[in-house]
Amino acid sequence: MMSIIQNIRIYFKEYLADYKKEIVQIFFLLAVGIGISITLPIIVSIFIDSLDNSSYQSDFFISLAGIYLAMLFVKIIVETINSYISERLGWTISNKLRVNLVRHSIDLDFNFHKKYKTGEMIERVDGDVTFLSNFFSMFLVNIIGNSIFVLLIITMFYIKSGLIGICYSIIAIFAYFVFLSLQEKIVKLWTAYREDEAQLYGYIQESISAREDILGIGEKNYFKSLLKKYLHKTKVDFRKAVVISNIPTSGFFALLNVGDLIAIGIGVYLFYKNEMTMGTIYLISTYVGLLNRPFIALRYELENLQKIGASLNRISELFAFQSKISTGNIKLNKEKLSIDVKNVSFSYGDTPVLTDISFQVKQGETIGIVGKTGSGKTTLIKLLAKMYDIETGSILINDKNIKELDVKDFYKHICFISQNSRIFNGTVYENLTCFDSSVSHKEVNDVIEKIGLTDWVASLPEGIHTVINHSMLSAGQEQLLYIGKAFLNEAQLYIFDEVNSKLDEKSEDKIFQALKKLTYDKTVFIIAHKLKLLELVDKVLILENGKIKLYDERKHVSNRIIEGNL
Repeated sequence: MMSIIQNIRIYFKEYLADYKKEIVQIFFLLAVGIGISITLPIIVSIFIDSLDNSSYQSDFFISLAGIYLAMLFVKIIVETINSYISERLGWTISNKLRVNLVRHSIDLDFNFHKKYKTGEMIERVDGDVTFLSNFFSMFLVNIIGNSIFVLLIITMFYIKSGLIGICYSIIAIFAYFVFLSLQEKIVKLWTAYREDEAQLYGYIQESISAREDILGIGEKNYFKSLLKKYLHKTKVDFRKAVVISNIPTSGFFALLNVGDLIAIGIGVYLFYKNEMTMGTIYLISTYVGLLNRPFIALRYELENLQKIGASLNRISELFAFQSKISTGNIKLNKEKLSIDVKNVSFSYGDTPVLTDISFQVKQGETIGIVGKTGSGKTTLIKLLAKMYDIETGSILINDKNIKELDVKDFYKHICFISQNSRIFNGTVYENLTCFDSSVSHKEVNDVIEKIGLTDWVASLPEGIHTVINHSMLSAGQEQLLYIGKAFLNEAQLYIFDEVNSKLDEKSEDKIFQALKKLTYDKTVFIIAHKLKLLELVDKVLILENGKIKLYDERKHVSNRIIEGNL
């Protein structure tokens, strides 16, 4: 329980500090609402007790009714405004948390992103945070507000009858004790369920992405059986969490019903002894009914506390991950990059991938990397792009050790384009600029001309402002649009990983022309499985089993040698 409270305290302090005005407004409106809720039954009680008194004129009763209706109207307005402020605050803060979580996740290293599937990350970043929107807006308010409401009603019970006050004091204390004592165990159950749900979504996303391969190898039934296992585990853990969560709830409501019976029974007994008026019995009866509302609200919030605790645990766990990529404080200037790779070796676990790799790249040179599948090509460029830390040896960028470079600054100087193009559900302009509205339309149109998509964009209903998706583009158009982002990048180091591997000859020729313009006078690495793109390179690096087989100028390496290593 203490760990939940500690987590709540941390997130409240960090994310609510800038919204003190809204919090004060919410508490003020809540206090007004509680005050009216306590007062309304008193007005009716006075009305009932005054019926037997002939000294009261009709104007008195009309005034009471008017006051009652006016306060009821104010209560409705107050609660509506409070709901609006709370909902807006909850979504504002949860969006702020979501942005921070996304930024943190993006900054994590490649090992982290290999560990978690896309669907699982979506559930963690969006699902867990969405669940917390109410937590940031109304959780604390409801806990404090309804606790005060309970105390006020019990105080009224003491004023009217000490016996009823004692009875409900015991019920309230016992209810709080039962709920709070079981929180730790129930939070663990909900944490397990949320983890199951994230893994389920991760598996579904992965299966959808690989649907063509799954159907191609005829393993549809195998993937269905795995899906059933994920669903079964999720169902079992959800059922367990719900059942255990409902144990204190069921006991609490049974106790509340006993309290109702005792309160009404004492009221009736005192009425027949002429120690309590009919209006007071109505007041007690109404307060007993009203008491259900804050207890139900508290029960709901305390029940949510279990799920909130689970979500906060998972969010805190994500924030606790730190990138293992080394970073220094050296920043690069906007100048051409030279690269010196010295005796670099790298392995995944116990499996060596690169062994004693050494080569030099002058400023403005284009290097073609060739090798069969598994030769270490992709791993090498990921080391050059600082996606992994080298284990032995060194990589010097303009004579500066890559480990001593500021990692965020370094990423601004490189542009990595792979064969797996990504099209966002947005306009052509938004896809090329990655939603950066500071890029001018002229710059975008210039890029479209360079990548050879002028006619295609002209055919769209709204030109560069046409919303596009994956189904509207051919593989070549999609890849060209993806490469177009590189023209707006202004990087000093470009890395292209098999960008033409899935394209027809016509599309490949367009990409060749686009890369020819883009790579002029830049430091470039091109991984290629076709000879066409290698016409752009100054030197060829051939890898075999993680070692350099050949590194020489392109004009000295025959096509036959290259083809033998594709």
